[in-house]
Amino acid sequence: MWPIIEHSNPFIDSNHVEFICNEIQPALLDLANGVEKKRDILINVPPRHLKSTIVSVMAPVWIWLHNPSLDIIVGSHSSDLSTKLTMASRDILRSNKFRSLFPDITLKEDNDRKTEYSNTKGGTRIGATPGRDVTGQNADIIIIDDPIGVKTSQNVIDRANEWITSQLFNRKNDQRTSLVLTIMQRISETDPSGMLLELDPSIYHICLPIEETDKVKPPKARDLYVNGLLDNERFPLEVIKGLQARPIQYENMWLQNPSPKGGGYVKEEWLPIQDKTPQLYSQLNNVPPHFFIDSAYTENTSNDPSGIIVVKELNKQLYIIKSELVWMGFPDLVKYLNTMVLEHGYTNQSKIYIEQKASGISLTQQLKRETNLNVVEDETLKTLKGSKADRLQAISPQLESKRVYLIRGNWNKGFIDQLTTLKPTHDEYWDTTVMAIQNLLLNQNKGTGEYAVRRAKSRS
Repeated sequence: MWPIIEHSNPFIDSNHVEFICNEIQPALLDLANGVEKKRDILINVPPRHLKSTIVSVMAPVWIWLHNPSLDIIVGSHSSDLSTKLTMASRDILRSNKFRSLFPDITLKEDNDRKTEYSNTKGGTRIGATPGRDVTGQNADIIIIDDPIGVKTSQNVIDRANEWITSQLFNRKNDQRTSLVLTIMQRISETDPSGMLLELDPSIYHICLPIEETDKVKPPKARDLYVNGLLDNERFPLEVIKGLQARPIQYENMWLQNPSPKGGGYVKEEWLPIQDKTPQLYSQLNNVPPHFFIDSAYTENTSNDPSGIIVVKELNKQLYIIKSELVWMGFPDLVKYLNTMVLEHGYTNQSKIYIEQKASGISLTQQLKRETNLNVVEDETLKTLKGSKADRLQAISPQLESKRVYLIRGNWNKGFIDQLTTLKPTHDEYWDTTVMAIQNLLLNQNKGTGEYAVRRAKSRS
């Protein structure tokens, strides 16, 4: 059926095409025969490897040959993509070639649209997107194809995850047999693939990076790679070298690795953990702590928390004593900070730097009214241009040169994980670390750092 949907491009076979077909066909046949499913399926494949053609165009037509009464929903991130996939399957069903081979499968004249159609045996096919309500529409198989786009934000990712769990998952005709088949390229650690792997550790995960890496799943899929490459015909080494010119996209989309080895903008080896030896303890004990806060007011753990780091500066090096994320409403956060800073050794020489965004302004005002704490209206992040990622990259030389140490504690892993993840669920430590380095290293000690220069210019 390839020439029906691809009029100009010849079909180029590859080992991974047959592999994906062979892996999903048993689950589709079980569904067609009403057999209780073993598990849902998640497939991670790079772009331009025929993933949509196999799973979202061909498979829905193929399964109707075995049970034409099945209902199918295919969901994608955009209406254009959803409609394109739905119409491609319909083009096959309408073709003379298909009709001559399978005359019993015909579309109903009164329900034959670009985004939805039915056959005369009772089966339906519906295209879905996050913006289209599918309430009242149920399915025996739910195919999720690229639920997020390549250029996306954490808010878009969160909405896609919510759409999948609260809408699509609730559209199953039969919880025992209905199959969810997701196919996509990785975008971030928190993308729908990451969510599905966390929700269902038993999900059958097929992961086929463009190069052979430790991400390949299942183990037998390693046999697909020739000279370490998944598809030597369409993506030989010289093509791959061109893709590597954009390293972050290459790690995510092509290697299916949303948390690149060694970290994202910040590498794990740049964040050394320091034991608090008696000598260091003696030195740090005489140094006042400073507190950096990226505030938010919420008790809902699905929202952004307040991020706090406690930092001491010694010999032009920073020692992070503690980091934490807290979900609290405004009154509770004010009370908590007043107590927390004292517990961590606050002195009259200490400063509490609060980012001056909407919530931070209110917090600053309230703490000044209710306490005698040295609260600083910090505008570091307003002064620096660019995105959060740009600001983090700007202070990466200070991290790479090991001017920031983490005092050993059970908080270390959470801090390191967030700083070394490209698109973490929460990024409060990104901002507080930038604030600490700009104020205590680039401004206070050097006096000629980027932030200090901009502040001096703005004051003059």
